[in-house]
Amino acid sequence: MAATIRKPPEAMAVFQDNIHAKDVEVVWDDVREDLHQYLDGIKGTGRFATMRRLDQIVDPQKLPIKLIEVAHQAPFGKGEETIVDTSVRNTWELSPHRFSLSEHWQPYVDSITVLACSELRVKGDGIHAELYKMLLYEKGAMFKRYADSEKAPEMFGTLVISLPSAHWGGAVVVSHNGQRCLLQTHNHEYLAWYSDVLREVQEVTSGYRWVLTYNPIQTDSEHFNSTASAEQKLRGILTDWNKINKSGSGEADRIIYQLDHKYTDASIRLKTLKGSDLLKAQRLFSVGDQMGYALYLASLEKQVHGSAESGCHGYRSRYDDEEEGSDGEFHAIEDVLEESLTLTRVVDPDGLVVITDLAIKEEDILQEEAYGDRDPDEHEYEGWTGNAGATSTHWFKDSVLVMVPNECIADVFLWQHDPGYGTGGDTKILSVLRRLVKRARDFPDLQGESLQKSLRHLCRVMSNNCSKATYPGTRTHKYTDATMSEAIIDSLSESALRSLSNLKYSMNLKLPEDCTRLETIFEQVVLGYKSVSKKYEILSFLLGAEALDVQNNEDCMPELKAWVTEILATTFSNLDSLISEDGDVIARIATSDTSSSLLKDRIIPNIERQMQGSDPAKTSFIIAFLAKLFERSKPLTENLLSIYRPLVKIVATHFSLCKPQPLQPRPTSTYGAYGAYGASRIQQDAYKPVLDGQVLANVLGHIMGSQLNEHGQLLIARVKAETATMDPEDCKPTTLPFLKGIIMRLIDGKDEIAMYEDLFQTCLSQYIFRFVGQEPVQINWSRNPVRCNCRDCMDLNAFLRSPVDHVKRIRVSKQRRHHLHTQLDAYTDCTHITERGYIEIMVVTKQGKSFEEKLRTWTNKAKSALTALRSLEDQEGTSNSPSQLRKLLGDKYVEIMALRTVRIMTAAPQQPTQSTQTVVASSSASNAATAGASTSTATQSGIPQVAGRKRKAVVIDLTDD
Repeated sequence: MAATIRKPPEAMAVFQDNIHAKDVEVVWDDVREDLHQYLDGIKGTGRFATMRRLDQIVDPQKLPIKLIEVAHQAPFGKGEETIVDTSVRNTWELSPHRFSLSEHWQPYVDSITVLACSELRVKGDGIHAELYKMLLYEKGAMFKRYADSEKAPEMFGTLVISLPSAHWGGAVVVSHNGQRCLLQTHNHEYLAWYSDVLREVQEVTSGYRWVLTYNPIQTDSEHFNSTASAEQKLRGILTDWNKINKSGSGEADRIIYQLDHKYTDASIRLKTLKGSDLLKAQRLFSVGDQMGYALYLASLEKQVHGSAESGCHGYRSRYDDEEEGSDGEFHAIEDVLEESLTLTRVVDPDGLVVITDLAIKEEDILQEEAYGDRDPDEHEYEGWTGNAGATSTHWFKDSVLVMVPNECIADVFLWQHDPGYGTGGDTKILSVLRRLVKRARDFPDLQGESLQKSLRHLCRVMSNNCSKATYPGTRTHKYTDATMSEAIIDSLSESALRSLSNLKYSMNLKLPEDCTRLETIFEQVVLGYKSVSKKYEILSFLLGAEALDVQNNEDCMPELKAWVTEILATTFSNLDSLISEDGDVIARIATSDTSSSLLKDRIIPNIERQMQGSDPAKTSFIIAFLAKLFERSKPLTENLLSIYRPLVKIVATHFSLCKPQPLQPRPTSTYGAYGAYGASRIQQDAYKPVLDGQVLANVLGHIMGSQLNEHGQLLIARVKAETATMDPEDCKPTTLPFLKGIIMRLIDGKDEIAMYEDLFQTCLSQYIFRFVGQEPVQINWSRNPVRCNCRDCMDLNAFLRSPVDHVKRIRVSKQRRHHLHTQLDAYTDCTHITERGYIEIMVVTKQGKSFEEKLRTWTNKAKSALTALRSLEDQEGTSNSPSQLRKLLGDKYVEIMALRTVRIMTAAPQQPTQSTQTVVASSSASNAATAGASTSTATQSGIPQVAGRKRKAVVIDLTDD
């Protein structure tokens, strides 16, 4: 468990040029100004809103229709309420479940969505538009200035398709960052804009404005090239920032940059940023990772409370200027009484919460006069009440980027000027700690040194049991024992664990209660782990020596020995979960107890309680435990035998090799905490057999050698029964080594052959049947279905199961086509191509190679099985007498050794001899091409290549009866 400290990368090398303390402020101001100019200079190429006239349209519905008869007045949100007020919004709406659209309409919408997103510069594969409402505006209808709420996860904007209905007026006025656009709808257009854009629907002066509204959803964004984004200019700025940090100043610990767009708490993450916001974040993220900086995103809220004039004289109107903010009028604040600036929610690039309610200073924000004369986003007014004057509260809300040097992460997120910092302190430090450790593990090579520095600092804070940030006036906070132990168990790396294991040095342990508290923390750490082996490992680590050596060391302090003995006794009083690795540790501890009281009074009763019921994990543990007990208990006295006998009975009675089936197949790989944005992949866990067959053979040998034949026979019967249900992949590492061990006992003359004949015949027959399986034969074009039950996949499965259909043509949208593509690649050997056109067709073709692959797989398994079977005889050497295996198999020898039960035999087989090598010859190979011969002209099912025809947009006059 030795800790290793990596060398920092070149980008983080210690700078030789020192900065004097008096120059730090000047250099820091330069860094802030340079970084501000650099980020402001990154401009997005997309628009915040777009519009395009559509000359052609696919009929959305069959006409005529009567909308208002089935529609209802559209509500709108005001604060936390949803209300209907025709003076603010005078619109009829229809929910999707109240109407249906043409089958040709959705592909048309998909094509519009792609076009609109390209103009907004939204990129990615997982973009689609969800139908939200059908809206109808009569003469005089309008919707005053408003901003959309997030109606669906991953929603980034609004798409409006104007249907061809005669009308005038009803234009949409959109504004963002002081820019305004007028988007018309009377000529059949589509309109699109980002969700944080303010808009207003102007009054309809005649006719009916008829539109469909959609919520564009982005489930996956386009990944960026971090190397291409790493500009040298930004490297220079961050290098200067590094120099300031090396000088030891605590001032340059963060920068905060206000983004152009505003994002909800649910949507803010790197992949959902828009336009220039995304470009800026990508630059900081990619270069910052290499230079030792962490990027976060946050929701920023400024609250200002003060006195206000009563009556109308204090009003300011929203419509008097073009600034964005609250809707309608608000009361201006005359004298500020209270002011706060808070990062209400800080997340990592994947949107995972790091910390909430973090107070900051306005000078942390790069933009100068970030608020200036800006109007509030929300406001609240309270008039005169008795002697109290009128007051007004304004809230300003933004989304920001937060950049922090790795070594400052702990200080930045745990620093508070608020004297009430103690509230939630445990939760905050655990949250920061876990995110910090995840980051250190995901980027060990690039950022290991600086992250370890921040981690060690955080551990020292916890070790000293107070919040020691670098800022004066910080209030200390007492962390609970539970917090410290949980932090060690769940989060800390080894270097951090070492920091906490030296608590007695970092804490001034002058009082007895301090030592008692240290023991309490250590006890919670040890007992917090689930497995016995891990508890023992951590206990030894904290002690700096083997726990058993400390317990048995006569020179050790009596208090420490008593504490270790108590911890070990507690560990063995509650064996809630047992794994095979625990067997060795428990056996070592049990056999070191010369009185056998620990084994007899604590371990065996707990094991008996835990081993009730058949479970392969428990079987693996008890076999490993018994093997070590027998090895360490030589000679085996009658006293020990009386102790072991109940354990042998347990394993013989509850022996199990049948693993529980997983609900989902294990993924081949997963992303780390930062997903596709830079974390290396975590490889799939290596396959682990249910039981080591050689260890099982050793245990059976010990049982037979201890004159416990009755239990031995019961164990043999259980093994034989379990081979019918065990995982076929476990046969080779479990069953075959077990049988080899028995053959060696027979060679040594320790047992009689008759007691194992049925075991060998059953186990090897099951091995062949379950591991090798029946030789495949191609019958028709039927294929295994995919594992999804959606409507598209049900139609696809009908084709896959068909014995005669060879090709299927499917008319499907891009989003649904991607889903079918994923299912086909995961579960079938079918090929698929897309025929491009106005309506795209997916062509799925079954492949004849499916049978060839099955035959090749079966042949390889058969060869592997034959090699394994021969190895059972090879260990006996050459002899003229029949082998032990031939004696055990009897008249089934040829059937098993030639795999007759699973082969398609085309001729009477020759009986193999010991000198003749058994060869697998597939009788199916000659017939491989015949199965599909009669289906070469099979009917090709599916939807024909007929698409909805485009036509010139026909204007429909909805004012007619």
